[in-house]
Formats: sequence, C-alpha cells, structure tokens
Amino acid sequence: MIFIDTAEIIVYGGKGGDGAASFRREKFIEKGGPDGGDGGKGGDVYLVTDPALLTLYDFKYQKEFRAEDGEPGRSQKQFGKDGKDLFIRIPVGVIVADLETQTVVDMDKPGMKLLVARGGRGGKGNARMATATRRAPRFRELGHEGEMRRLRLELKLVAHVGLVGLPNAGKSSLISVISKAKPEIAPYPFTTRSPVLGIVKKAEQSFVVSDVPGLIEGAHEGKGLGLTFLRHVERTKVLAIVIDAAAIDGYEPMQAYETIIGELRAYNPNLLEKPRVLVLNKIDLLQPEHIDQLKVQFADKESHVVLTSAATGEGTNQLVDVLFELISPTLSTEEPTAEFMTMELPPLPEDFSIRREDEYWVVEGRWARYISRYDTTQPWDFQYVQREIRRKKLEEMLRQMGAKEGETVVIHDKAFEIL
Repeated sequence: MIFIDTAEIIVYGGKGGDGAASFRREKFIEKGGPDGGDGGKGGDVYLVTDPALLTLYDFKYQKEFRAEDGEPGRSQKQFGKDGKDLFIRIPVGVIVADLETQTVVDMDKPGMKLLVARGGRGGKGNARMATATRRAPRFRELGHEGEMRRLRLELKLVAHVGLVGLPNAGKSSLISVISKAKPEIAPYPFTTRSPVLGIVKKAEQSFVVSDVPGLIEGAHEGKGLGLTFLRHVERTKVLAIVIDAAAIDGYEPMQAYETIIGELRAYNPNLLEKPRVLVLNKIDLLQPEHIDQLKVQFADKESHVVLTSAATGEGTNQLVDVLFELISPTLSTEEPTAEFMTMELPPLPEDFSIRREDEYWVVEGRWARYISRYDTTQPWDFQYVQREIRRKKLEEMLRQMGAKEGETVVIHDKAFEIL
C-alpha cells in the first residue's frame, strides 16, 4: 500500500429537512388549522482515530464527505427523520487543521472523536409558525444547510522508538529481526521509502518501533526523503541511531553519527532531548580489533551503545533490553479512554452586516441566515420575507451606503433587486 501522510478534504454536515406546510383536513373538524411538521436535523461529521489505520491512503481518491440530510416534515405534525451522522476513520497521530480558521487539533490518542461539521437544523413546519395574530400561516421554513469545512490532515506516526540512520545502515533488517515487521530489504540505498511500523514484545509488554526512511545530508532542508518523514520522528519517545559500522555505505561510523546528529538538530533541536541509543550495526563484517576500536571511539558520545548484527542476530536481544529500559517509564498499562472534541466555527454577527462585493451588495449574519430559511418562490413565503426586510429597514440602510435602483442584494444565498 502507498504510504500517504498528508491530505486535504472537504466535509459537509447534512442539510436539515424542510418543514411542511399543510392543514388538518378531517371530516366533521372545522378549521383544523396548520399541522405541518418540522424537518429532521442533518447528520454531523466526525473524525475518529482508529489504531488499525497507519496511513491516509483512504483519502487519496475520496476528497469530499457528506453526512446524510434530514428528511422533510409531514402533515399531522410529524417530524422528519434526522440524518445519520458520518464517522470518518483516521490513524492515531493525525493533526487536523481547519484551512479557514487555522484551528488545529492533535488527534494523538486511540478512540478520540472530533466533531468537524454540524448538520443543519430542520426547518419549522407551518404548525410552529402560527401566532396569536397569524393563525393560519401558509409558509414554512426550509432546512438549514450543514456546516462546511476544508481540512488538512497531517499524519505523524505514533511510535515509541524511531530508528534513524543513513541509507543502507541496516534499519530494515534490524526491525525485521526484533519485531514481526516485514519491510522490503535489498542491498542498495533507499529501499525503505515510507515508514514501517513493527511491534516488539517482551514478556507481557510491547512497544512500537518505526523504521524511518534513510536520511542524507541536507534532509532538514527537504533533500532526499527529508522533511516528508522527519516529522514522524517527532512523536517518538526514544531515538535509536543506527550506523553501518562496516562503512559499506561510504560513511565512516563517526562521520555518519555526526551527520545524523546534525540533521536532527537542524530540523528540530528538541529531538536531541529525547533518550537515545546508538546502534552500531553489521559488526559481523568487522574484525574483533575494529569492534574494540569502535567501543572506545563512541564511549563518550552516547551513554547507551549497542553493537548488533541483523544478519546473525548478535546483540539484538541486548538492544531490545536497552530499548525497554528507556521506554518503560512512558509505557502505560491503562486502556486509552475515548475523548470527544469539537472544532468551533467563528460566530456570525449578532444581527447582520452589509458589504460591497463586485457588483453585488452582500448581507451576512444571523438575520440573513434566518431569511434564507424561506422559499421565496412561494408567494406566502415571499410576502413574509418582504415584511422582515421592511421591519429591519434594510433598503434604507442600503441607500444610505450608496446602493442604487436595479442593483442586486444577496441576503445569505438569496438574491433580490432594489426597486
């Protein structure tokens, strides 16, 4: 499967169902009155973290998601059925950003649920539009549109240990030995082109290891596979710096070590504050005296240095022990608890505001949205909207702002002409 760690999607809450405009008509019941029911509420859209997902591949082809619309109201004051909520599964570790409000939410725990778009409210039926002075209204409200959100999803894998090293250092072979992961392994650089996760088990505990594609000099500037995958190291609790001790990749061990440390520091200095273990791999290709030299050379560089051979398995058990020692304080025996969150939309102005946009006058705000609930193609609805416009003295305000006869006024999503 292709590893995809960023995506942009659009989510729509379901539209509320329209209210019904009907009258009670039964034998022997005179003047039954209005009995149109309200429309159902549109469905909400949620993002839910699922530990079974490791990539944003599901969003490669589908970019838009819509919750179900509410059903219209019916006669006899029957309410329409609410639309079903839409639950979109995402991997643990996704950062969700609203592209318009710049709101950012970190979905870093299993079972988290984030409300990203509310469904529209159902329109009122004419039974609820009746008042003491308007006893037989022939109009109803249309259902409200659901919220729309443009979201950017960025995945930062949640792993306890991150294997970091230059290309062909043997990271893939190492993770295949200490875990059940089966990455592609080949005798050439950049075999790993996307992060690979493996689970390491010891007794009744386990932790997750991430094999990050090989770094090259300048990775913090985006060279090679640089920035694309360096961000996956940010969430790890422990770093395992893997070096080709046999220098088959052309880098002397100390040169490779300094290159990796320099790239991590340049990308994010906080990465070097994490607990680290230095893994000198491929020692099966070295003479015993060279191994002794490496031990002396790196003795004052890192407090934890492990010599391994993924080919023979030498040192891998010691590596697992050291990793468990470093990771144990962060391991929790408690089950993750579900958490519910909401992304808030900026509030609309309390009443309404007017602005000029190209050749139109645009009226926005709560009152404007209220007006949009009515079907102005119907005479009774249109008359009610006209009364509301006069009550708010909207035409007078427009003329004071320079509006001229014949110009178009857009109230939320409905267009009118100034007479």
